[in-house]
Amino acid sequence: MAESLLVNTIIPLMLALSIISTKQSNDQNYTRMRTTILFISSGDGERAMINSQIIRELDTLLTIPALIEYIHQLLVSFDESFEYAFGPTPMYSLSKLLLNKATILLNDELCKQNLLDHMRVVACCPGNFVSPMSTEEELQDSEHVLDVMTAANFIYNIALDF
Repeated sequence: MAESLLVNTIIPLMLALSIISTKQSNDQNYTRMRTTILFISSGDGERAMINSQIIRELDTLLTIPALIEYIHQLLVSFDESFEYAFGPTPMYSLSKLLLNKATILLNDELCKQNLLDHMRVVACCPGNFVSPMSTEEELQDSEHVLDVMTAANFIYNIALDF
């Protein structure tokens, strides 16, 4: 669990917070530049994939500090017998849902600070693409598998569209 949360949620969230903080504290010219923070999410992070108890708890979280505390509590109280999410990769699914929640809360914070004209946080799901993590089953479904460059181009165009 810790590795999935670290790689897919905690590190991207900390990087985003650092970028936002740096942008806020620098001179006006830098602040006026438009910035897109782009998270790579997954269809596995859909709410339907997650235990309803987790969904109810997440719905009560209204700030980034509350989300960070929630993630900390998940790590401290991890229970192998609890079904956090459904499907073959439950911790991955949970980590991507938490990333999606972070995306919403970061945009809420930017809105409160009147910064949405200068900065935004986006999460996208480019779909399956061929990588060392691809399963044989995913590779067999060639209609739904992108090559890495197509996925990268898709993501790049989202970032430019601001």
